[in-house]
Amino acid sequence: MLALEFRKFLLPKAGHSPEECEDAVCASEEKARFAVADGATEAFDSRRWARTLTKAWGLARSLSEEPGVLLESVGRMGVRLDAKW
Repeated sequence: MLALEFRKFLLPKAGHSPEECEDAVCASEEKARFAVADGATEAFDSRRWARTLTKAWGLARSLSEEPGVLLESVGRMGVRLDAKW
């Protein structure tokens, strides 16, 4: 089996602090999977949405790459997050 080695980090925009970075990254060595999301700085609560998406992909028990299934899954995540707001 191919060995997978990775490091994860976030880099804020020039002139901004790390706390202002809205991006997210998730990696699972066990599942040999990673995800990166660009948190749209001007969007409401984009950091939480970016983290939700990356964790869902990076840590999912099983995945489907079918577009319809992915859209349905993301839609359900959006509804749950909207309910928290």
